[in-house]
Amino acid sequence: MPTLDPVIVLAARYALALLFLTAALGKLRHPSYFRGSLREYALLPGSLVPLVASVIPLAELAIAAAALSPATASSAMVAAGGLLGVYALAMAINLLRGRRDIDCGCTGPAMRQTLNGWLVIRNGVLIAIALIGAAIPVARGFGPIDFFVCGFAVAGGAILYAAVNQLTANAPHLEAMDAYMEQP
Repeated sequence: MPTLDPVIVLAARYALALLFLTAALGKLRHPSYFRGSLREYALLPGSLVPLVASVIPLAELAIAAAALSPATASSAMVAAGGLLGVYALAMAINLLRGRRDIDCGCTGPAMRQTLNGWLVIRNGVLIAIALIGAAIPVARGFGPIDFFVCGFAVAGGAILYAAVNQLTANAPHLEAMDAYMEQP
């Protein structure tokens, strides 16, 4: 396994821990909405949807917690990458089926986000971040500036992620508005 600077590795781990924590909380706050989103993917037998809809947020919580412990963080990042890969595959299958009207199930009902290619690409980037988080940090001292840089990287990544997520969610509405404005 490669070794990287601990600031880079820890920033990746903490950013994905935050992502998985917020994703799990959104699913736990609105379980029926998430079950409906999962059912819309039409990849599981209907009888398995409630069970899988219950297990996914628990798995996300476990990944978030495990990412914070040096003893389990690398394994958590491998699990995070695997789960993100499953999500990307489910999205890609439905996009290939022409089913773009499905909510991705990522954020809950507050920000409906229909499937699109950018979500698959986003998950690919997140998988790359998980691979960085799975690396072994180089053994070196971790000073005050390192804590600042790590915190800044996590905060900046969270802000960037939220902004891109919002832009992706708004894109269909903006296209509809453009079409309306272009009418004679």
